[in-house]
Amino acid sequence: MAGLLVHVALIIPTHNRHRLLIRTMPYYLKLKGVEEIIIVDDCSKDQTPSYIRSLNRRDSRICYLRMEKRSGPHHCRNLGIAHLSKTIDHVILGEDDVIMPPDYVSSLLSSMHRLGSDIIAGRLLSLDAHEDFEECSSRYAHYLKQIRQLSTEPPLVNKRAVQGNFFLDSVSPAPFVHACSLVKRSVVDKIRFDGHYRFGYFREETDFYIDARMKGFRIHYDGSCVCYHMTMLLERLSGGGRNLGLRLPHRVASLVERIGFPRIVFDVINNNYFLDKYYHYLKRELRYEHCKRYYKVEFVLCWLKRDLRILSNFLESLVAKRDVAWKDLMLWAD
Repeated sequence: MAGLLVHVALIIPTHNRHRLLIRTMPYYLKLKGVEEIIIVDDCSKDQTPSYIRSLNRRDSRICYLRMEKRSGPHHCRNLGIAHLSKTIDHVILGEDDVIMPPDYVSSLLSSMHRLGSDIIAGRLLSLDAHEDFEECSSRYAHYLKQIRQLSTEPPLVNKRAVQGNFFLDSVSPAPFVHACSLVKRSVVDKIRFDGHYRFGYFREETDFYIDARMKGFRIHYDGSCVCYHMTMLLERLSGGGRNLGLRLPHRVASLVERIGFPRIVFDVINNNYFLDKYYHYLKRELRYEHCKRYYKVEFVLCWLKRDLRILSNFLESLVAKRDVAWKDLMLWAD
């Protein structure tokens, strides 16, 4: 990106995630090349407002916005986009439970320029407690080695479930990416996140990317750029899709979080809306051969199969007392 001047803003929606923000914000503040940091608070009732205002007193790049009523992360992102300065030409979409290393944005900018992308995202790896970036990346490198030795590497996108395998280290065009992407201003000037998705759980980001694809924007995935999703115990999480009010042992809590009940009910509702909206495009793009109702049922069956695999892997890890987490990465292999 030498000689190319860009102006980047970061948008982070949040709700009752003060405990997470105190861990993720120090990394966001160190991102290279970010000129604005817009945090949109979805009516938090914890210490989020006072914490963000204290950060603003130390860093003038921070803009704190608060929704008038609880609306979900898609509305929060739209509000953040509406408040972008006129000089901003790129937007990095953040999450309150994701850590971006200092070079994540600059690396994506370089890849975007090289690949001719309008939207681009890197790998999203799950960071375990007490694990640093190098240890996490090494663990996933080990998992990928096992997958390639013992099985066929999964595709970047599972077309039946419309789900991504965004742990891969490949570089390729993509029909969509995960939530933490770098987006050109020309995209968000034409597209907003659809406010009809309920509960803020599922499909609102995929909808945004599919809409962008339909309007001719180019999307790429670059596995050489990495950010990290924080995994934490359920009793220490609040907001988003994890506010279940449970206090469980670590391994059981991890299992419940991965299976996601009763979240799957909301996922099905949102997926039905998504298919109603984009079926004809997906039929052409992903070469669907059956009717829309077929793929609505197929989605439910895929998720049930996924949950059974998660449970089976969990039981195998208990009985055999070995790490079989690489098998969890194969959930969307077919």
